[in-house]
Amino acid sequence: MGFDDLARHMAGRDKRTLKAASADELVADAAQADRRMARTRDLILGPVLLIGGLALCVLFYLLYSAEMQAVADPHSSESTFYYSIGGAALAIGMLIQGSRQTLRGLRATR
Repeated sequence: MGFDDLARHMAGRDKRTLKAASADELVADAAQADRRMARTRDLILGPVLLIGGLALCVLFYLLYSAEMQAVADPHSSESTFYYSIGGAALAIGMLIQGSRQTLRGLRATR
């Protein structure tokens, strides 16, 4: 059974008609659908990552500024400063990846 026959059989099983006449057209249609879905995925996930990264950056800024004020106060019982390198790297990585995916999605719409 060739690829064309298999594609027709699989399309007929789902009660759909096959629009492509040959395997090359079927692969071209699948590639076009993949590009369309990738663009949609980039335009959805990119801004979500940007917003999450910005929220984490604000959270870490507030946490670090409160910790630094507590450490700087001479009458404070808090004498150590806790920081999270992994959390800061996650926030920065989310910002970078979110901006990359958003730009990739915007470029694909043109």
